[in-house]
Amino acid sequence: MDVPTRDSQLAEIDPKAQALSPAVQQTTDLQQQTTCRLLAMAVEIEKLTEILLGAEAKTSLKARCSLPDTEPSA
Repeated sequence: MDVPTRDSQLAEIDPKAQALSPAVQQTTDLQQQTTCRLLAMAVEIEKLTEILLGAEAKTSLKARCSLPDTEPSA
């Protein structure tokens, strides 16, 4: 009977860990970029709502930026 040893188990895990590590890093980087972009959008929407009424800002963003109704919370 071939009983797996700790070294053989680590040898099997290592390629998986090597493949997973860059994927996790890339996913984390993309999440950070998305967060930064969403926060920048929120700042611009806030500036717009200082000039336009909420409904006008929402309609404008929907028409000009193709944002769905659920995106701009004006």
